[in-house]
Amino acid sequence: MTKLFIDFETYCDLDIKKVGAYKYIKHPSFHPWCMAYAFDDKSIQLWTYPNPFPTQLHSAILFNKIPIYAHGAEFEWLVLNKLGYTDNLDYNSFVDVMALAGTFGYPLGLDKFTKAVGLSHGKTAGSTRLINKLCKRQKKTAFNTTGKWTPQTAPKDFTKLYDYCINDVTIMRQAVKQLPQDKLSKFEQFVWGHTANRTAEVCV
Repeated sequence: MTKLFIDFETYCDLDIKKVGAYKYIKHPSFHPWCMAYAFDDKSIQLWTYPNPFPTQLHSAILFNKIPIYAHGAEFEWLVLNKLGYTDNLDYNSFVDVMALAGTFGYPLGLDKFTKAVGLSHGKTAGSTRLINKLCKRQKKTAFNTTGKWTPQTAPKDFTKLYDYCINDVTIMRQAVKQLPQDKLSKFEQFVWGHTANRTAEVCV
């Protein structure tokens, strides 16, 4: 194993765009819904909340020290810290695919980036509706008395959310292969890590 590709989908009562990642992840209502992950070119797997992490994934994060690829990797770092992986990860553990795309002049958004490098498809259509419904607090109704949809109360939509998460890892992995190099320079990695590390420290 030389690379681990990951993507989380999460829930919180707060709006991350309004409060920022720190308050979002520190809030008591926060938790991940799922994480899609893949080692190198192997098939993409899915972990779902609140199940324990698969042994191979747990061991890779704790002991193997292989690079973890994520688009906007600071967020994935914060989530893993929240899940207890605080002593095993530093900024050199991650490759931010967003920063990597920007290094070569590609768009930073995952959908535009993947299409710019020539992939035939990007992010899953209709994903905004899924995120708004399943990952944010809703108004209470007769059909949703808690204001929060769950895999039990909205199973079809959660299946789509899981597929959306898997697709993000699929296109991210394919897009990275189209780049001239698959890592940031040492200086760029340091700059990214210096910024991300300060946020990761306060989110523990």
